[in-house]
Amino acid sequence: MDNRDPAPFWRLLLILFVLGVAFWIWLAVALLSPARAETIRNDMGGSVAKYTLRANLAALRGDTVVIDGPCGSACVLYLRAGCITPNAKLGFHSPNGGTKAQRQEARKTLARHMPPAMGAWYLAGPAKHNAPVWLTADQAVALGAKPCGGK
Repeated sequence: MDNRDPAPFWRLLLILFVLGVAFWIWLAVALLSPARAETIRNDMGGSVAKYTLRANLAALRGDTVVIDGPCGSACVLYLRAGCITPNAKLGFHSPNGGTKAQRQEARKTLARHMPPAMGAWYLAGPAKHNAPVWLTADQAVALGAKPCGGK
């Protein structure tokens, strides 16, 4: 006969249940909260994974993201949910860190969040180099970025 105590299993099950409920509550609050406006004026980016999550959440909530200054690296993921002003400057380069496969996936993620023409331009040039390439607002709009005010 097996004399093991079943309590650890039930405790683990309870913890997983509570974490699952907490996650769904967090997601509901995040998605049901009113849309917000965010202005980006000097953001040099960071983790592609973190910015992807933030940008997708902003898009799902219907947030307005206005890029009104330098926005480099992973910050350009906000293009999916935002628009650019004439003051915007967008910086692009090859993702850093991780394995070769992870960097390749990060490049693809960045390109998918850009307008199609900009994504193709990025993959053909800046995605292959560590040195940043900057676009003015006019250049970005020519590659499909949405100007604020719909012009």
